[in-house]
Amino acid sequence: MANSSKDIQFIELKDMISELNTTIKTLNETIVKQQMENDNLKAESAWFRQKYFGSSSERRMDDIAGQLSLFGGLPEEEKPVERIEPEIVPAPKKNRKPKPSLEEQFDGIPIRQVAVDTLTDEEKKCPICGTEMVPIGTELVRSEVIYTPPKLERIEYMATTFLPGMQSDRRTTVY
Repeated sequence: MANSSKDIQFIELKDMISELNTTIKTLNETIVKQQMENDNLKAESAWFRQKYFGSSSERRMDDIAGQLSLFGGLPEEEKPVERIEPEIVPAPKKNRKPKPSLEEQFDGIPIRQVAVDTLTDEEKKCPICGTEMVPIGTELVRSEVIYTPPKLERIEYMATTFLPGMQSDRRTTVY
């Protein structure tokens, strides 16, 4: 009986080895098929890359049977023409006229000045000493350009600027 159990184990091991050998053979065949498919895919990818990214010219048409090439060899009696490189001349710089200021744009338009009183009578008194402030000049508040059909007119609104008055009786007018 000891022989028979060992024989049974031996037969089982032989069967297992044959099954493993057939599995290895099928796996090797699958690997070979996959490698062939991988090589085909690499070749297709290279072909598509060449078609998509490669140079395209008439010179590539020589692989089509019966197709004549436009750029075939030159006849022997014609000599190739020497190429002359063109001389590149830089374009001259264009000097742009500077944009005119508002004063330049409205230079010829007649001006009418309108006095605008921006301070009340109470604000015209000095907050420190209470004396009346002295006008010292004018300041441009805003400028408008008004178009009426027969003429164009510019109106400047001028505000009077003030300086606190002096405590002494001496008053001088500054213009």
